[in-house]
Amino acid sequence: MQYLTRLLITGVAVLVGCTGKQPNPTNVPSKPQHLIMSEGNATSDGLSVSSGNVVVIENQPGIAFATVTIPKQPKRVAYFLVFNHDGPNVGVKTESESSGASGNTFHTINTYGKECTANYEVVLQEETEAVKTETVSIDDKAYDSSKGRVFLIDMKLDPPNVTQVNLHMPNNVPDLKVETDATRQFGDDTVNALRKASKTVNEFCRSIEAKGG
Repeated sequence: MQYLTRLLITGVAVLVGCTGKQPNPTNVPSKPQHLIMSEGNATSDGLSVSSGNVVVIENQPGIAFATVTIPKQPKRVAYFLVFNHDGPNVGVKTESESSGASGNTFHTINTYGKECTANYEVVLQEETEAVKTETVSIDDKAYDSSKGRVFLIDMKLDPPNVTQVNLHMPNNVPDLKVETDATRQFGDDTVNALRKASKTVNEFCRSIEAKGG
């Protein structure tokens, strides 16, 4: 049986932080503003693709990722985005859809007055439920997922610059549906592992931390 599910997670153009001035008493440090979204899933016939999974904290690398569950296989990462952002001025829209043997999801990042969209599409063989086609694209440019599912996005450049990195990703992603703490923990753990494994990822993250965005 085929049926369609669609899930929109996030408000469109969600702001991280406040636009107005807030009191900041002397000697009381201000807390970093943040936007954290847990996972939602669109599911059909055992195929599940996620939306949500966003971790944006002031002065730290932004994270957005999608997961996919193929029938009779563990949940895995479809793509993992690491990006710089403009403090309180960042918006993320994410939506997933699944119908029968196909599914797709996307994240659209808005910051520094620019926009960047990552999209994932998967189609299964209806007879065997094996993957027939799998596509990752960013701003309409297709990437070979066998060459890496990690993407570093420099949102300050026009157009945003994308660097694909081929690194090992977790084989079995935990349940991230309810608690934002779980999404943040998984995101942080994954970024830390990627930084240890790749000089490119580590230098990109360090540049964000040093410049505060």
